[in-house]
Amino acid sequence: FDFESFELMKSLLPFIAALLSLGAQAQESASVQIRTLCFQRDASGISKLAVVTPNQPVVELKFPESFLSPKARVPTIEGSIIFHDPAKPGGPPIAVAKIPPGMSSAIVMFFPVEGDPNKMIYRTSVIDASLEGIPKDGALVMNLFSKEVRVVIGEHRVVIKPGASVGVARPKDRNDYNMSAVVFLAEVNGEWKTASETLVRFPESQQQFFVSYPNGPSNLLAFRSFQIGNF
Repeated sequence: FDFESFELMKSLLPFIAALLSLGAQAQESASVQIRTLCFQRDASGISKLAVVTPNQPVVELKFPESFLSPKARVPTIEGSIIFHDPAKPGGPPIAVAKIPPGMSSAIVMFFPVEGDPNKMIYRTSVIDASLEGIPKDGALVMNLFSKEVRVVIGEHRVVIKPGASVGVARPKDRNDYNMSAVVFLAEVNGEWKTASETLVRFPESQQQFFVSYPNGPSNLLAFRSFQIGNF
């Protein structure tokens, strides 16, 4: 038995306990900056969100459809954001968003869950909103369609698999109004056909977010665009 080592360990115990406590507090107070987007409203009609975590103030968020919400910093629990109905903050969660390790800013998209009343109201998709995920002055393109889509943005040509997203730099091929062609193509009977074509303005310090998705009962390829603004 080493009496000196024992005494040294006793003297270090308070410091070890303090470090463990700080580590636990840091884990509890982990947070991430987000913006929300309700891609399709659920029949429940919830128009705001609340992030509820133990021993911390409730954070209320806007929940818009046609544009991204303002930035907000919210706490996480073991890497997840727990969303509630602000009218029932003590009720069951309506959605959970899992934030990948190392991601400090994100766009959280919400899609209604259909066909199972026992599930949460919304499922979520988390997108990296840092400049690594969305190039400065450029665009992020996400494909929610069931098949690959081809996208032309100025001089850029990209192919995006279902469920994937691609960052595209600000196109150099712009007209006098800073506008570039944005074209979405879908494969029809073995041929690639234009599903949508428009001109989009790409000013400095403005990021764009394009989403391709199946449009209603026709299931044809459609796309929506949102202005993000540099995160």
